Amino acid sequence: METIWNRENCDQSFMRTAFSFTPYDGWDSTIYRPAFKDNPQLRRLLELEWAIRPVPVWVQKIVRQIDQTPPCGAFFVQQIEALCTNIGRKDAHAVPTGSCYSVGQARLELLAHFCVCLDGWLKKASATDVAAGLLAQSSESRDWEALAERVWSVLGARTSAKVLLVRRLVERLRFWVRAPYSPTKLDDNWRLGYFYAPTMSRYGGWDYFAYDRHDLEAADLSDRIAAQIPGGKRWVELIDYTWPCAPKVFRFLERIIHYIGGMSAEAGDSPNEKSSVPAFLGIENTYLASDVSRRSFATTLEALTEYVAGQFDPPGCPDGPVDERWKHQLSERMGPAEPPKVYLAALLLERLWLVKDQFKSFHFTRNVNQVS
Repeated sequence: METIWNRENCDQSFMRTAFSFTPYDGWDSTIYRPAFKDNPQLRRLLELEWAIRPVPVWVQKIVRQIDQTPPCGAFFVQQIEALCTNIGRKDAHAVPTGSCYSVGQARLELLAHFCVCLDGWLKKASATDVAAGLLAQSSESRDWEALAERVWSVLGARTSAKVLLVRRLVERLRFWVRAPYSPTKLDDNWRLGYFYAPTMSRYGGWDYFAYDRHDLEAADLSDRIAAQIPGGKRWVELIDYTWPCAPKVFRFLERIIHYIGGMSAEAGDSPNEKSSVPAFLGIENTYLASDVSRRSFATTLEALTEYVAGQFDPPGCPDGPVDERWKHQLSERMGPAEPPKVYLAALLLERLWLVKDQFKSFHFTRNVNQVS
């Protein structure tokens, strides 16, 4: 098997396409990434793929779906359930996505509406006027006037520091709204008119999801916040992290607005991230609590590891803790182990580990022999 592990075979493999945005997104090491070729797990995956050539079309399609698991560490139960079901059915039915480029238009519009409320505060508009504008453009039946008043109440009395932070927050939210955040929104003109300035880049290249850093006004606002407001660098960081695809982005937005409103000094204060944040945007909580998410992830790793190792549970839901039932359900969805299924389960397992290793969202001990 040693002869198949080379760059040419790896580059031509389907396995290679399942690691976007992971630490091993390339054969050779770079200043940011370790060498793809040095990972024994990936070597084993190529061997598993080699053993099922020609790779069935349904397997190829599920490999592409595995690549859509979130690269940021967010864990979506429905997505994992659907992937395991597809593996068992040997068919790539639609899978709920929770990844980059998967933000729906409705979520972007809601983000834009909250941005309008903040912009109205900056421009000293009345809540009635802001609501009238939102009612004319929104497909949602919300009490926009009451919502605007709640946002402004949380922000409190205007200070120079609050105005500076809200200005930057509005700019950042507008960036997200116009960014190519969905396959249906891709536009060749989305970054025309910008001179790429390497010195303004965070990563040494074009910042696809942060090209507003190349806007002089946005860069100036960030620099002023960092230099003039206590905890300025953290404020800039918080505002930068308002990713629309994050499962709790609106709750995160509530936190930022609450922190801004909590500043008492004219010159501002560091964000009080230990303060209790009320829910004032009227958003339904649709994501797992962090401890439940962490536990579900750990159980998923166990289920996939046992499946790949041939420890498949027989049909019949066992009586026992919730975690054990969840693990059993995943194995049952995948059905009896077969080489193509084992390959896909091992591939999903490795991608989940790589994402978690990269972002250190969860703290588990990794078994380096789990795919063998």
